[in-house]
Amino acid sequence: MKNKIIVLSVLSSLMIGCTVKHELPNTQNTYEANENILLANKQLPSILQNGFDIESRGLSLAEAIELAQYYSLRTVSANSRLEEADARIDEMKATYYPKVNVLAKTRDKAFDRMSSISRSNDEYAQAQVSFQYNLLDFGRTRYSVDSAKQLRESAKYVADYEKNKVTFNVVKAYFNVRRYTQQKDYAQDYIKEMSQLVNTIGVQVTGGLSPQSELIRAQLALTNAQNASKSIELQLKKSIQELNSLLGRSAPTHPIKLKEVFITSQLYDQILNNVLENNPDIKSSEAQLNSARSEIEVAKSARYPSVDAVGSYSKPFQHPSDKNGNFIGGKVSLQVSMPVLDGGINSSRISQAVARYSYSMASYNQLVRDIKEVSNNLVEDALNSTDTYLIQSKAEDDASRTRKLYMDEFILGKRNLNDLLTVETDYFSAKVSRSSALYDYYLSTLGLYLLADKLDDGMFKLSLK
Repeated sequence: MKNKIIVLSVLSSLMIGCTVKHELPNTQNTYEANENILLANKQLPSILQNGFDIESRGLSLAEAIELAQYYSLRTVSANSRLEEADARIDEMKATYYPKVNVLAKTRDKAFDRMSSISRSNDEYAQAQVSFQYNLLDFGRTRYSVDSAKQLRESAKYVADYEKNKVTFNVVKAYFNVRRYTQQKDYAQDYIKEMSQLVNTIGVQVTGGLSPQSELIRAQLALTNAQNASKSIELQLKKSIQELNSLLGRSAPTHPIKLKEVFITSQLYDQILNNVLENNPDIKSSEAQLNSARSEIEVAKSARYPSVDAVGSYSKPFQHPSDKNGNFIGGKVSLQVSMPVLDGGINSSRISQAVARYSYSMASYNQLVRDIKEVSNNLVEDALNSTDTYLIQSKAEDDASRTRKLYMDEFILGKRNLNDLLTVETDYFSAKVSRSSALYDYYLSTLGLYLLADKLDDGMFKLSLK
């Protein structure tokens, strides 16, 4: 009993000594340390290698994309999952190879034993080499490897798609910065024109040529113009913050001249077909579905026998007088094992695998439905933006000519204030709508190419490369 207490005390001390201790967390320090580790293996973009002052020089769209790819942790996460999937395949394949173990032990310390019981061979100090090689497992390993390969395919689609998503998100944020920067200029011109109208009306009211109500009406129109400018400035600040978050720093943008490169309905139909055939999310979900199917076979194969070749060779460190030399030696045998009664564990595992397969199937079908809806909506958005752009371009030209005529007629007394206010508002609205329509068209079309896993083709088609 005393020896047992001593052994338990030693084991307890070892367990206490093996307790893992962590330092009190410091979020900022942990974040900075993690950043250095996560980005260490990435290649620096050329803009950082050359040591340019980004905040004063600004970034082109291509440079912003390159910098965002470097700074993105989503791509690091996706690539890590891919590496994990590769390692899982190696783990499953390892079952094909024999397992060899080496064991060394001291002489057993026996106590409370009857004197008539002699020491067995296994109780002496010895070293042992053992091996086990599976000869037959009724497909368990084969399906496990296939399941791991399918998960690897899924991870590969996700990793590649994540890079394209980063590119698209940068283009979207960059475009929005340029969109609202342009519209901010429009709003400043709008406010300037409205201010001049207020001053003109003020002179007329002072001279008794116009009633006080017209001045109040003009001041209200100026207030509306200032409110519109504030709304645009807010959207601009949000867009800049979004872009800075993707780039990891503040970076001014360069002006972009978007071309009127409009896609036909026939080409949109071709892209829609490519979406269902090539969409990475769908491909990834298909691979997960195949993996779940193989996992069912893995669970089912556990019902059948497993045949292994096993063997061992033992060499003693002790040579007692009643034993002759290497008294243990080696042995080889075939071993057949088969579960007979496990309390329903394997049946439960099969049921779990079937349920996971049903879940994967439902997820796959729902994903196809969702992507169909999103892709069709993107086509409608792109076509509508095209029509809106053409309509608002004409409206802007008409309003531009009209505002000049109205001002001349107003000076001659042939137009009232409401006409001037209306045409200035129409002109501003047409310019903003035309600008938004063109950017919306580009983003909707690029979003469709992204879903079809052809973002590079879309960038080239829209003259962004």
